[in-house]
Amino acid sequence: GHDRQIGTTGVVVNPDLYLAFGISGAVQHTAGLGHPDHIVSVNTDPHCPMMAMADLAVVADANATLDALAALLGFSQRIDDLDEPDAQEASHG
Repeated sequence: GHDRQIGTTGVVVNPDLYLAFGISGAVQHTAGLGHPDHIVSVNTDPHCPMMAMADLAVVADANATLDALAALLGFSQRIDDLDEPDAQEASHG
């Protein structure tokens, strides 16, 4: 729903730390960013707007980076589609 979206169709956030994995930085999204204290962006496109806004810009595949981070933190599984309420149940059989 719109309560889980940031930007013109969702909510405005003002986080201390904003992690942007695979977010290009389109105006429709950045309109909802408010004023984060710090932005970390992970994207394969080093020239996308979000990378220019970032305090730390990492040129890498967002999915691969999230998988590596999850493994480092000891998470055994990842839900790929948060919009499907039974995505986690479907993965269990």
